[in-house]
Amino acid sequence: MILRTSKHLNKEYLYKDNKEVNAVKTAFLGGLLILTNTILMAVNGSPIIISTAKPSPIEVLLSDAAPLWFRVAFGVDDCSRGTTLIIGILMALTILFGVPILYFKPQHRKLLSIIILSLVIIMLLYGGGFIIGFLLTFIGVGILYETQKKSSGTFFGSILKVLRADKGFFINIDKMVSIRDAVKVTLLVNLLSGVGTGVYIFNVQKILNASVSQIPLEILINGKIYFDITVASTPIMLMGLGIIKWIILSLIFFAIMKLFKWKANLEKVAICIGFAQTPIALQLFTPFVFTSKPYLATIWPLLMFLISNLWMVVLIIYGLKNSLDISVNKSIEMVALSLSIYVFVIHWISSRIEIPYTFTFQIEPQGVFLSLISFIILMSALMLSFSKED
Repeated sequence: MILRTSKHLNKEYLYKDNKEVNAVKTAFLGGLLILTNTILMAVNGSPIIISTAKPSPIEVLLSDAAPLWFRVAFGVDDCSRGTTLIIGILMALTILFGVPILYFKPQHRKLLSIIILSLVIIMLLYGGGFIIGFLLTFIGVGILYETQKKSSGTFFGSILKVLRADKGFFINIDKMVSIRDAVKVTLLVNLLSGVGTGVYIFNVQKILNASVSQIPLEILINGKIYFDITVASTPIMLMGLGIIKWIILSLIFFAIMKLFKWKANLEKVAICIGFAQTPIALQLFTPFVFTSKPYLATIWPLLMFLISNLWMVVLIIYGLKNSLDISVNKSIEMVALSLSIYVFVIHWISSRIEIPYTFTFQIEPQGVFLSLISFIILMSALMLSFSKED
């Protein structure tokens, strides 16, 4: 039997209390930003739009020879007036005053957290507190939702640890989270990225296929966002495909480790890769930015794709290094070989599955792309064959 002294109990209580207070402060600050963003929309009568310049006429942006121009819109035009705007202000106030209630009424915390998190997601239509407010509130309320654990052991706390590349988290990753958590991350990440890319591509097609300049004017200048029920198929299909891709990548890593006679733990590898996907969720914010016609389907979406995927690759390298206790060089070699084989497999799958409203980036000609991948596979395999397990 283990007896806990009052000193230990006090420390435990203080830790829990400080954690909750910090979470409330974070969420409350996010709620203030969300309310501020919504009020500014009301005063402005339109979304808060930041652009490099205001072109005149709109046809300048729709020319194939148009210079690079971009705008960032915090909010959707349809939500900046009338009853919709009033509803948005009420939701923002509900979030702001609901956060302290989560602290003072812990018995209702589960239900209230779900309600507030749902409202926070909806408030992305009102700019999401310049995005920063959305992130702060979502993180703070998410941690409060799971106050029975230390913040590092919660689902949202674990995601934060991954994004911060926390060494201790990756070393003990199989003790802090489970395969079920990795599945949740995979589904959540693909849901968010699917919504972002689906909405963006749908509106890009609206701009490119418009017979009159009214629709491009509404999207590019006024911040209007079009949506259709068919766009919902994108995140649904990406969630299913995301699970398949996660399983394939995990098995490739495991098989290569076995091939080179390394100590392989499939569960630990799968969890590490599952959580390393987290940065892909950044693609949710793709529809916040639009550019002039020549760059609509290239610069901004490609930038989001590269940032999110390179961040993911870095996390996989760092995560495997610490979770498997191997050197950085071996981790890089392992990731290079595994991801190259994975790209081959996914390239074959993608050519047979058509998912609407998604990005497809290709290196042309295909022979150069395949030769490059083959070279990376060969070099990575050679380097791994001359190295021994740590």
